[in-house]
Amino acid sequence: MELPEEPTGLSSMFMKKEQAVALALRSRRTLLQRIAQGLLQALSYCHSRGVAHCGLGPGCVVVNTVKDKEADRLLVKLDNFGLARLYDHPLEDLSDGDDSSSSSSSSSGAPRQNIEDTDGLLQRQQDLQAAGLLLAEVFMVGAAAAGSEVLEVPALKRLLFDVFHEDIGLFKEYCLQDEDNFGGFVEFMDERDGSGWELLGQLLKGSQPAGQLLRTARFFLPAISDVAVE
Repeated sequence: MELPEEPTGLSSMFMKKEQAVALALRSRRTLLQRIAQGLLQALSYCHSRGVAHCGLGPGCVVVNTVKDKEADRLLVKLDNFGLARLYDHPLEDLSDGDDSSSSSSSSSGAPRQNIEDTDGLLQRQQDLQAAGLLLAEVFMVGAAAAGSEVLEVPALKRLLFDVFHEDIGLFKEYCLQDEDNFGGFVEFMDERDGSGWELLGQLLKGSQPAGQLLRTARFFLPAISDVAVE
């Protein structure tokens, strides 16, 4: 993922430097928001049909673009379902009342499991936690300044679970101690009264289904500047 691109063309000639930078950062924020939205939509689709991925990691998410200007056509797909488990009941209810989620097809290749609901909920929780770690890395990469170091999923998992025990506040303090590398990430997560930290904490807890987070998490609400008429 390249650094945010400032506007080009005739319109950019009449912009101040600060305006151009702000517009570039807003476009990057939109792209990162769409990546998170697409990932949770994919998870919600799987869980509503009784499928737990059980192996979500950096090599399991495919996107068709990482360009800020193409955020509106971004598609996110899940791959590598070799460890997936297929249950005979949905792991999440869709808000639209789609009853088809209760019927599962063996065409996915995942072995059908005859396990109690608690096992399915645990697998759903682990999928959500893995999604949180993935998005934390994506946000770090997307918000990083030139030459900054980023934390990858294994390091994030150790810090967030083994060191800070899912305490998002402690993790934020850790990032603030290295502003050269994580300053952009902290600034991005702080937007809209810390909606990024809030989403990360909700994913690491894994108690709310992906579809519910898409409907209620403040991270996915448009900012005032995004809906203002320009």
